[in-house]
Amino acid sequence: MTDASAKIFVSRAFAVFASTIVVLGFSIRFWQLSSAPVWMDEAFTYLVSRLPLSDILFDRIDNHPPLSYAIQHLWTSVAPSVTFLRVPSAVAGGLTVAVAIFAGADLISKRAGLIAGLLIALSTGHIYFSQDARMYSWLGLGVAIASWGLAGRFDRGHFGPRIYGALYVAGGALAVNVHITGLVYLAALNGATIAVELLGPRRAAFLRWWLIVNVILFVLSIPWLLAIPEASGSFPGLGANPSYLTHYFLRNAIGFAGLPKILKVPMDGVLISICLGGIAILWLEGRRGAAAAGLTGLVTYPALMALINLHTPLLANRIFMPSAVLAALLAGAALAAIPRPAIGNACAAALAAFMAWSSVSEHYSRTKYENVPLALTIADAAGYKSAAVISCNYFTAGSVFAYDPGRTNYFIRSRRMMRFDAGFPRAFTMSMARVRSSSDEQIDAYLGGGYLVHDPETALRNIGKIVAITDPCDPEFADETRQYLKGFGFRLMGEPEIPKPDHVVMENQATKLELYARPSAGDLPLTQ
Repeated sequence: MTDASAKIFVSRAFAVFASTIVVLGFSIRFWQLSSAPVWMDEAFTYLVSRLPLSDILFDRIDNHPPLSYAIQHLWTSVAPSVTFLRVPSAVAGGLTVAVAIFAGADLISKRAGLIAGLLIALSTGHIYFSQDARMYSWLGLGVAIASWGLAGRFDRGHFGPRIYGALYVAGGALAVNVHITGLVYLAALNGATIAVELLGPRRAAFLRWWLIVNVILFVLSIPWLLAIPEASGSFPGLGANPSYLTHYFLRNAIGFAGLPKILKVPMDGVLISICLGGIAILWLEGRRGAAAAGLTGLVTYPALMALINLHTPLLANRIFMPSAVLAALLAGAALAAIPRPAIGNACAAALAAFMAWSSVSEHYSRTKYENVPLALTIADAAGYKSAAVISCNYFTAGSVFAYDPGRTNYFIRSRRMMRFDAGFPRAFTMSMARVRSSSDEQIDAYLGGGYLVHDPETALRNIGKIVAITDPCDPEFADETRQYLKGFGFRLMGEPEIPKPDHVVMENQATKLELYARPSAGDLPLTQ
C-alpha cells in the first residue's frame, strides 16, 4: 500500500464512522444469536463439524463444498456447544460490513463506503443469514471481496495489481469453496467485466492480469470442481417459478422483508430505483468496473440464476445473498452523488431507518422451518419427558440429537427404523449422494452395524410412550411414520400445537408434534 492509497482510510472522521458502523454490524449479528431454534440444515452443519477434518475435506460429504464445514469444525473444536454454533456465520457477516465500507471508499468515495456499510449492517436478509449456521454469509463475504478486487483493478483504484489480484483470488476461492453459486456469480461478474472491456480500447495489461488471476483461482478450485458432478445430483432442490424468484430476491437479499406490505412494496421499488441509479452514476463517472460489478449483483446474476432454475431446481430462498453487498454499494454510490451532501445523508438516514425497522420486525417475529427444542419442551410438559423420539428423516433426528444427545432417538427410512446417536453422522462420509441412494443395510454395514433396528418388536417392547416429530417431512414419509407406530400398537394421544408468530417474514415454522402411547407397555406389539 502506498502513502497515497493509504490516505483513503486514515482520516480521523472516516475512521470513527467506519469503526462505529463495523461495531454496529457485529453487534446486531451477535444480538440474541442463539435465541432462534437450530433447524435441520443447521443441525447437519453441527453434525458434520464434529467429524474429523480429513473426512470433511476429502469425502464429499455434502452437495455443498467443504470449506464452510471446515471452518465450522475448527470453531466447534473450541466451542462444542450448539449454543455457539452460529458464531462463524456472524463473524463472516460482520466482516462483510467492513469489506463494504472499504471497498466503497476505494472504488467510489468515503461517503459511499460509509453509506454502503451502514445499509448492509442493517440489511434484514443479510442479518438473517449471518445468524444461520450455514455457508451463506461466507458466500456473501467471498463475492464481496472478489468483486472489490476485479472492479478495483479494472478501474485502476488506489492499490496495485497485486493487491487487487490477491483480493480477487482470495474472495473468489472463498466463494467457490463454500457454495456452488459462487461459480455462477463469478462467471456473471467476469462476463460483465470483459464485456465492458471490449466496449472500450483494449488494455493488454488488464487482460493479462485477468487471465493470470483466473488461472490461479481455477487451480485453487479444482478439488471442488471435480466433485460437482456427484454433488449436483445429491439434492433435488426446490423449484420456483419466476414470480417466486423475484419475491425471494427482494425478501432475502436486498429488500425490506420485515415491513408491513403497504410499505414494503413501495420501499423495495425505491431501493431498486436507487441501485439502478447507482449503476448509471458509476458508468458516467468512468468507474465502469464498479458499474459492471453492480450490474452483476443486481441484474445479470439474478437473471442467470432464474435461467438455471428453469432447468435445475434451486434453493431459491438463499441464492441471492451475493446481491446484498453489491446493492448496498450501488445505493451508496447513488446517495453519495447527490450534489448537496446534507440531502444525500438525509436520504441515506431515511433508508437506513426503514431497514432497521424491517430488521427489528423480522427479529422479533423470527421462526425457523423447524423447532425441535420447543417440540421437546412441550412434549416433556405433557408427561413425555425423556420419552423416545421418532422422526421421519435423519435431518430431524440430527436436530433432536443436537439438543438432547442422551435421548433415545430413531428415524424411519423406507419403513425401517434406524437409531441415531453420536456415531451416525459418520454415515455422511459416504457422500450425501451415496447416503441417499444406499439401502438401510448398506448404511448400517458402513457404520459397523447396530444402527438398523432388525427387530423393532424387541426394541419397542418396553417403550410405553413415543414423541413423534412428523413434520417438516414429505407427506408420504410423515404418513409412513404414523402407520409404522400404529402398526406396533401405539395410539395417537395428542397433537400439541407448536406456537407460530402472527406473520411470517423469512421462514415459516412447519414442525408438527404427535404424542403416542400404548395402553400397556407390556402388551405384545401388533404385526407390522
